[in-house]
Amino acid sequence: MKTVRAKDYFILKTNRNRDLITADEQEKLAKYRVAVLGMSVGSNIAFVLTQAGISQEITLADFDELDTTNLNRIFGGAHQIGLNKSVLAARRIYEDNPFAKTNILFDGFTKKNLLALLAKKKIDCIIDEIDAIPMKITIRQLAMRYKVPVLMVTDNGDGIVLHLERYDLGYKKIFHKNLKYWQKKLKMFEKGKSGDKKIAGGIIMDDIVGGAHLVDPRMLESVKKVLDKKLVSWSQLGSAAMLGGVYATYALKQIILGKDKRKEVRSHINPHF
Repeated sequence: MKTVRAKDYFILKTNRNRDLITADEQEKLAKYRVAVLGMSVGSNIAFVLTQAGISQEITLADFDELDTTNLNRIFGGAHQIGLNKSVLAARRIYEDNPFAKTNILFDGFTKKNLLALLAKKKIDCIIDEIDAIPMKITIRQLAMRYKVPVLMVTDNGDGIVLHLERYDLGYKKIFHKNLKYWQKKLKMFEKGKSGDKKIAGGIIMDDIVGGAHLVDPRMLESVKKVLDKKLVSWSQLGSAAMLGGVYATYALKQIILGKDKRKEVRSHINPHF
């Protein structure tokens, strides 16, 4: 039996990408190393990336386990409930490409493990799909220091908001605001006020999405229910998660191939017939 080599398999797997992606471009995409932090929307992004031949060495991080409430947007089954989300995503990538390298952070993202990856130049881009606002700020502070771009997709009903911050090009803000603004916000979280969820909700609507008027009305209603403790978490759709995977992959491809030089992007993407 003839042994299949990694290079041969990669050529076979990406053959139908040509001539939309040239052989040289495909090689460049494959060598680009991505860290995906958060495996709900992130698992969709990670799979679409690797399916497209991007990031043949990918880092996956999530401390959480698959739950029934995740099954509407994570490709998993009832038999996999209780399995770490990063492991679930890694298995799916492996089934698609057994030669892909996955680095799993089983305990999720921490400042320490992300700092180690950046200091050793193990990653070229961070995809942020975690929930905690203080940790999002930490990610961007480290990315700014090590000049690594950060990409994020936020659910918005049937649509998404795509955020891109090009710290590799010298961008110096976080979600369009300067560091002093975020230092004040972080102090509010550090004090452990009972209104932490309200602070987070305001940040998501105003700083990340761009204003409550841009939030899907039904999504906005679910946020209010979360703040009033009538709903465990905000509503999310699997179709929006998949949309996020598609647009994140497209955006990253433009970055890697040098076709998009914008320092920051906040784009609202909504499906229309």
